[in-house]
Amino acid sequence: MNKKIISGIGIGIVILAIIGVALFYPSEEIDEIKPPDSAVATETKEKEEFIYVDIKGAVAKPDVYKLKKEQRLKEAIEMAGGFTQEADTRNVNLAKTLEDQMLIYVPPQGEAEPPPTEEPTGEASGTPATTAKVNINTADLTQLQTLSGIGAKKAQDIIDYRATNGSFKNTEELKNIKGIGEKMFEKIKENVCI
Repeated sequence: MNKKIISGIGIGIVILAIIGVALFYPSEEIDEIKPPDSAVATETKEKEEFIYVDIKGAVAKPDVYKLKKEQRLKEAIEMAGGFTQEADTRNVNLAKTLEDQMLIYVPPQGEAEPPPTEEPTGEASGTPATTAKVNINTADLTQLQTLSGIGAKKAQDIIDYRATNGSFKNTEELKNIKGIGEKMFEKIKENVCI
């Protein structure tokens, strides 16, 4: 009789343990799932709210800076420590709204500028620091990077192409360079000349 009672109690404990685990485990699993979802949401939110801009030239601390969307160039320049004494600020529009991946180049005073255009092109080129077309046959690495979408590597590719093939005969020849397709050319064609 005692054995039956003991085995009954033992079976009861096992059943209660199984029920307890079954009831408790799913809620733990749900709690574990929540943090990754909220982390993804936070990351997505951050991507929507923040942008990165590359500031070069005559500023105290040239670098890539993280700003909130819709901030102005004035705030980006302040983050970069402000203009140096050599900065030529005549064509810098401090009220310009910034965009993600924008390159901002502040030229030093006396820097040779490419030939002027009939209309300012700083807005289209993605840089507020210059309103002149970039001559792809004479521009250096820094000047080429003032073009929208042209980073250091593509700028170097343009210079290498020029060294290998001679001067560009027309601006459309830029499409011969790897990474500069029809879409990118459309973005920069109004801002380049030969």
